[in-house]
Amino acid sequence: MNLRLTWVLLLLLLASVVSASWQVTFNNNVNSGCGRGSETKPQECPTGHGLIKTLLSAPVINNAWIGSGPTEFVIALRIPNVADGMERDPYVAGIQIPSGGALRVRLGGTYQRNGVDNSNPFAPISTNREAVLGVWQAGPLRTGNGPNVDNADYTIEDSGDHTFTFRPNSGVLQGERAQQIGIKFIHLRPTVTTGAAPFQNGAVGTTGLVELWLLDSNDDIVDYGFAYHKFVATQLPQVYVTNKGIAQAAATPETRESISFQRVPAGAELVRTTVTDSKVFSDGAPYAPRFLLFDSNVANGGDNRAWVGIEGVTLSIADNGYMGTLYRPGGVRLGSVELEGPQGNGAHLLPMAATVGGNGGSILSIPVRAGITSGLYKVTVSLEGGSEATSFFTVV
Repeated sequence: MNLRLTWVLLLLLLASVVSASWQVTFNNNVNSGCGRGSETKPQECPTGHGLIKTLLSAPVINNAWIGSGPTEFVIALRIPNVADGMERDPYVAGIQIPSGGALRVRLGGTYQRNGVDNSNPFAPISTNREAVLGVWQAGPLRTGNGPNVDNADYTIEDSGDHTFTFRPNSGVLQGERAQQIGIKFIHLRPTVTTGAAPFQNGAVGTTGLVELWLLDSNDDIVDYGFAYHKFVATQLPQVYVTNKGIAQAAATPETRESISFQRVPAGAELVRTTVTDSKVFSDGAPYAPRFLLFDSNVANGGDNRAWVGIEGVTLSIADNGYMGTLYRPGGVRLGSVELEGPQGNGAHLLPMAATVGGNGGSILSIPVRAGITSGLYKVTVSLEGGSEATSFFTVV
């Protein structure tokens, strides 16, 4: 028996043991101390096992883990032999579905399938309006078969219960983005056009289970993963790395579209916050590290789809040039910004414009001047009592 198969079988055994006692164990431990991660922390970091690295609140909302709310989250896949956080680099290869195989997802624990486990309307999972494969940052791999780089040509098979499957129509995923980068995340969401959710979160204090299988052409298991998440009453302010307003504005997508992990020359100013007239993502580079802010779900007034941003956020840069404090209007401290890179590099933060509020989140652009030393730099935004996110760039 080879080592990979042995590992899969051990994971399956572990999942069966844990499932029998998840109500006791995970209700006590999930979210109790996740530690600092490369992308998010506190409410955003249940540890995954095997093929699942972690579960994340989808980087377009602020309410993924609200008890009895509509289900929307991202499954971040574990990329073997890649340092933490580096899996988001668009030049790092993700997961490929074996020829003739599939990728299968199951939601268990206290997740409810609407129309099956409750009286809510049933919503099918059949298009990218409900589920989509993708690459970071938010680069979709679409079901369609066409000339664009993001057309991956696959079908979503819905069991009508707790399981759904992504199956390539031509044996393997098609399209330049899928073939050059591969799969790095799965995004499950309410139907974009109607808001009808295929699933509902469990009650506050209970725990949902997410399982993932990578299957070969015989539907035999190639790899397996699972993760849990506890549902809460309040989701605190959230911040995410984003391409919103930049990549989505492009008329024709490019294979790699990510503000995080830009490659820039020494001393470059990363200040652009809008696309160029060409609407081509790469024409506007380098962009200012870009984040999406959401206030706590309490600010939504109970509306689980409002996703309120944070208006009027300003940045006060410290004398050292590489640290800063974020303030709400009225001088209320919101969080911090830190720019890190190779020692003695000379990089520093630049003044930013105040954020604009409204539904859909607030764009927070953090302009920086790159250092003179080659290497990896990172800009981290941390919200007090909420999450944190890190955008990377490399000086070449």
